[in-house]
Amino acid sequence: MPAEGRIVSPCDGDLTMVFPTGHALGITTSDGAEIIIHIGTNTVQMPQGTFHVHAEKGTHVTKGELLVTFDPKAVLDQGCNLETAVLVSNSSDYLDVLLVADGSVTEGEVLLVALSRDLEPSNATPHVQTAL
Repeated sequence: MPAEGRIVSPCDGDLTMVFPTGHALGITTSDGAEIIIHIGTNTVQMPQGTFHVHAEKGTHVTKGELLVTFDPKAVLDQGCNLETAVLVSNSSDYLDVLLVADGSVTEGEVLLVALSRDLEPSNATPHVQTAL
């Protein structure tokens, strides 16, 4: 649940998808993880201009960079939920995707870790760290 009406990039990568309404974004990291950020539920029905996107499709974004702003009250007043999903859409390309944070997270905190299939037991470090 966003504490305020702003979504920042959870990782470094290329902004590969921006839904026309601005309620959903896709980022591909240099490691190949495909991250989807979907703001709220039923937000696809929100009128154009509800979500203000601050980065263009095709640009490189960095962790913590402002991506979207919106008025949470306006979204809630339309009967939408603000619970925001952050997903690894190509998780089958990884050994596992682990949820690191539980409950509230702050900007810059690690949210999940995608473990590369190339990990050797003696070198078990995360391949991709995605933070919210």
